[in-house]
Amino acid sequence: MAREREKYFGEGKKKHTQIKHNICCETLRYSIYIANIFTNKNKWKQKYIYIDLFAGAGRFEDNSKGSIILALDMILSHLNSEKSKVSNNLYFEVIGIEKDAKTFKQLEENIKPYRNFIDINIENSDWEDFKDDIKKKLKNTKWGFIFADPFATELDLKKFLELVEVSNMQDFLVFLNINKVLRDLGKTNISEKEKERIKNSLKNFLMLDDYEILELESNKNDKEFIRNLIVRKLSGYKDFVIGITLPVEAKDRIHHGDFYSLVLLTNSVGVVDKFIEAYFNQLKIFTGNYKTLWSLELDKEFYNMSNEFSLFDFWVKLVNKFLSWKDLKNLINEVPTTENIRQFLNKKLKEGKIIFSTDNNYLYRKNSKHGEKGMLKKDILKSKKDLENVKIFKQKHLLL
Repeated sequence: MAREREKYFGEGKKKHTQIKHNICCETLRYSIYIANIFTNKNKWKQKYIYIDLFAGAGRFEDNSKGSIILALDMILSHLNSEKSKVSNNLYFEVIGIEKDAKTFKQLEENIKPYRNFIDINIENSDWEDFKDDIKKKLKNTKWGFIFADPFATELDLKKFLELVEVSNMQDFLVFLNINKVLRDLGKTNISEKEKERIKNSLKNFLMLDDYEILELESNKNDKEFIRNLIVRKLSGYKDFVIGITLPVEAKDRIHHGDFYSLVLLTNSVGVVDKFIEAYFNQLKIFTGNYKTLWSLELDKEFYNMSNEFSLFDFWVKLVNKFLSWKDLKNLINEVPTTENIRQFLNKKLKEGKIIFSTDNNYLYRKNSKHGEKGMLKKDILKSKKDLENVKIFKQKHLLL
């Protein structure tokens, strides 16, 4: 792994790494924004903690920034903004963990310019050795963002989820290399000892029992099966679990692929929205195509819902899955953020295909330039509770 780290940071930043970092930064930015709104309401200062479990060197050979330096820049930008100077109730702690000694020395040098402005603690160890300390910090801190960007399958998902389990409102973003899983499963002519090593590695990486290992081996060519397995394993720890697949760079070109994945675990509707928006913005930048590569159709999902459901039920069905950069089979025009789904349901209301059952505070009380009477209001769906409070009833005789 040390050799892989040296090679990774010893080269310039690849385009797919830039995409990953851009999505991470935009998600982190909004996570900080949400935390600041709530701390301002409460009128007392609260800590926001950023933890990078695989911090690396901080910079690549071409001097481009790694994840922890980008996070430090994001925090400084927040602290220095005019708005923040007036209404900031957050103070920050940044923790970076890097187990490779040579890479850690580079990290020490690269974070020095930030030490005068931000509380930074870095550890030269495996993050698992620091796990109990991290759990204490998460228990005693309400807000934060934890980023795990491991090499290959070196992340023990079960131990990672111990952090999620004790967390409060912190958001978690993890990078997973499905390609490494497929390569390991496809190995032939190897010793029994090596087979056992791979089996144990996959058990730790994906929290699998013996039956699930057999199931995985029989579906080793089915990437969608592996992605769905990951979502299933991560579900239940936060309100929302959403995965995206990233492209790969080969011969200086971006290629559609679904080997590399980012998975977000969060309780925040706004953070999920921003994560999705950031993903599709990267599609637009790198492919010139904003009509999404989303592997679903809103109408199809809508008609598959029961005759009575909540907006939360509908949204979770849309987002608690993997979004594939590669899947071009079904294109829709809107990114399924809460705002676009609100517009979709208001259209169904206007067509007479549904009615809403909810508190009047969620609905327009009269016709206006913002929306017609009885339609869902704009910018009011901010929490899981809001989504659960909006009930939708299909008008059976008008569905056809």
